Parts: sequence; structure tokens; C-alpha cells
Amino acid sequence: MKPISLFGGSLKIHPVFLAVAAIAVFLGQAGIVMAFALAVAVHEFAHMLTARAVGLDVECLYVLPFGCAAEISGYGNAGNTKEIITAAAGPAGNIFLACTLTLLPQAFLGDMMLMFIWANVTVAAVNMLPVLPLDGGRVLMAALKNQKKKKTAWRVLNGAGAAVGLAMA
Repeated sequence: MKPISLFGGSLKIHPVFLAVAAIAVFLGQAGIVMAFALAVAVHEFAHMLTARAVGLDVECLYVLPFGCAAEISGYGNAGNTKEIITAAAGPAGNIFLACTLTLLPQAFLGDMMLMFIWANVTVAAVNMLPVLPLDGGRVLMAALKNQKKKKTAWRVLNGAGAAVGLAMA
């Protein structure tokens, strides 16, 4: 992945992402690809804005085959409140946008707009699963570190991850 300069950080696009997007477009699913790509962009932009607002630096944004990840410097040592706020900002941004769009007049809510609303809701819901490295896992870990020892927090998080995995299976 060759980095692209972006807002004082960098952007790296995984080549497999481009292949997945091309296949989806070839299969006639360009609308879904665009809706989810925009929802993920909203999500990561919310993380970036919030990280900067609480004094953290976004080093790099990675566009991966089925998602995106932000590398935030000092994230694990930033303090639990900053971590919770920054991790929750992505899903909150998606939910805020989805709710705002549903307030538009019916004339604006065509198929593409509805797909974009559902993409935002889906991105938020998946990211709030209590599994690392997803945002829900980061929020849970930071919240547990406030209340318990780190070792106990890891046990709880591993149990939550196993439960989510079993439920999905």
C-alpha cells in the first residue's frame, strides 16, 4: 500500500479493496459499494475529528478490503475517557447521519438514499459489537479499565468476543 497524504496524516488503500470494489461494480452492485464506502468514510471521519478534538493525532487511515481503520497515536495510553469518546464517535456519526437523513422529505428518499441510510446503520451496529478491534470492543475495554484490573477487563472482553462469535456461528 502506497500512502497518500491526507489532512496531515496519510491514507493507504489496500489493493484487494480495489479488486473487491471492481468485482462488485462488475456484478451490478455499484450502489451498494458506494453507499457502504460513503458510510465508512463518515464513520472514520467522525473518529478523526473526535481524536483531534481530544488531543490525539491520526497517523494513518487504512482502507481495507471490507472496512477501514484509523491509526491514532497514543490511543492505548490516552486515558479511558478519550478512548471511549473517540471509539464511540464513529458509530455515533453514522447513527446521527442516518437519523438526520430520515427527516428529509419523502421526495428525497429514493432507493439510493435509503441504501445509504441502511449502510450507516449497519456500519454503526457492526462496529459496536463488543469485539476488538471494533469500536464496541474498544469502548468496553476502556470502560472496564476504569472499573477493574486490566487482566480482568481482558477476560470479560474475551468472553464477550466468544459470545458474539458463537451467536454469529
